[in-house]
Amino acid sequence: MGFISEMKFNEDGMGTSHITSDGEGGNAVHRFSWSYDAASQQLDFQEIEILEESVPSWRWCMKSGKLHFKKERHRLSLTGDWHGFIEGFDEKSGGCAPGKLYVEQPILAESEPTNPNETNDPIIAKHDPPQIKAYETKTKREADVERVLEVRSKTIRIRVWDNGTVDGDVLSLFLNGEQIVKNYRVTRQKHETIVKLDKPTNFIILHAINLGSISPNTVAVSVDDGFEEQVVIISSNLDKSGAIMIKEFTVK
Repeated sequence: MGFISEMKFNEDGMGTSHITSDGEGGNAVHRFSWSYDAASQQLDFQEIEILEESVPSWRWCMKSGKLHFKKERHRLSLTGDWHGFIEGFDEKSGGCAPGKLYVEQPILAESEPTNPNETNDPIIAKHDPPQIKAYETKTKREADVERVLEVRSKTIRIRVWDNGTVDGDVLSLFLNGEQIVKNYRVTRQKHETIVKLDKPTNFIILHAINLGSISPNTVAVSVDDGFEEQVVIISSNLDKSGAIMIKEFTVK
C-alpha cells in the first residue's frame, strides 16, 4: 500500500498535509507545525492533528521528521526521513513503519545579476511562463508545476498509468498548451505517447476530466529520454492541474 502526500508550508510555522491512500484509506488532511534552522539548513516538522478524513474508521500515521534544504538551478527541495505513530497511540505502542520524504518547489525563472560581481539567488517567477498561460487560457484552469525533470534528448516517451486503486479516472495530457492525449481512462497498463520537445523549457500538464471514485485524480507519469526513465506522481482536480517542467540537460 502506498500514499501520496502534498505538504503546504505557511509562513506562521504551521502547514497542512494532503494525503491520498492507494488502498482503502481514502483521503485526509493533517495539520502540522514546522521550524527551520538557517545555519544547519534543516526543517523539523510534526503532524499534530487530523483536520479532515474521508474514511473515519481508517487509522492514519501521525508523522514527524527532519528535512534538509537544498537549492539547485531549477528547484528548491527538502529531503529527509520521517517516523511516526498510529493515531490514538504513541511511538512505543503503535509506531508506523518509517519512510523517506521529498518535497520540491520548482523554480520557473532565474533572476539576472544586476552587477557582474554579484550573483542573485534564483527566484520563483510571479508570472506563469507562456506555455502555462496557453493552457490556462484554453482550459480556464490553473496549472501548478510540481516537479522538474531534466532530459538529454529532444524526443521523449511519456507514459501514464494508475499506480494506485483503479477508480475510473479520465484525463487528458497537454504539452506546452497543446493536447497530446485526449479523454484517456487510466488503468494499470501504461499508455505511451512519443513527443518531440521544441523548447528548452517544456511543460506536461495533467488535465482531469473526472475525479473517479477517489479524489483527486492522481496518476503516475514517466518521462523516458532514451538514457533514463524518470517517474513522478501528479495530482489534479477540476480547478487546478498538476504539471511537470521538463528542461534540457545542460552543463553549467
